[in-house]
Amino acid sequence: MIKKYRIPIVLMYYLLVMIVLSSLPITANIMNFVARGNVEKAIEYLTMFFYLSHFILFVACYLFFREEIKEKGKEFLLNWKKNFKYIVVGFITIIIANVVIGIFLKQQGSNQEALSSMQEGTKSFMLLCFYLVTVVIGPINEEFIFRRIILGEGRKYFSTGIALIFSSLLFGLIHVHSIKEIMLVIPYLFTGIVLGFLYYKSDNIVTSSCLHIVNNLFGVILLAIV
Repeated sequence: MIKKYRIPIVLMYYLLVMIVLSSLPITANIMNFVARGNVEKAIEYLTMFFYLSHFILFVACYLFFREEIKEKGKEFLLNWKKNFKYIVVGFITIIIANVVIGIFLKQQGSNQEALSSMQEGTKSFMLLCFYLVTVVIGPINEEFIFRRIILGEGRKYFSTGIALIFSSLLFGLIHVHSIKEIMLVIPYLFTGIVLGFLYYKSDNIVTSSCLHIVNNLFGVILLAIV
């Protein structure tokens, strides 16, 4: 019975909790109240809320799609050579595109600044959560939302091209936090197109998730050394 409603449940959770609630001033005010006016503590609590919301979504996706995950996992291993080539080509394409786009867009978005700030955390537990969410859990969650659900289900009602562009545009927009950063949608849009095309070609959420994980891992390494 719940399988019938798994997609709207996941989408509503993502929209209401991870997009709307996390952006509302009242959430920051509650954290500030709990922290008794300590700004650093309030920021830490907000960060913990962000991590926790990702962990909950990750568990929900696994529970709702576990049979599909097992099936796609087996397919991924059976066709590992082809999937490996997809991942390598996709990763190289994203890197080249980001370098070219970066020549024209020299602006750094608040998303990168926030990641840099979280990575500089001193507490080992928070740092572990940062790496888990940024490199593994976050990418997998986004692949379920934007590729498996929005692109995959969207193809039932629209052409693959329209569903691909729409899901990629949404993917880009959720990484931009103000109108001043709107041009930064472009690199995320392109990354979304590559991930979406890979999902379409492989018909496997595991393949696109692996590429997303590799891409984010590379980004985290760059943040650490630059």
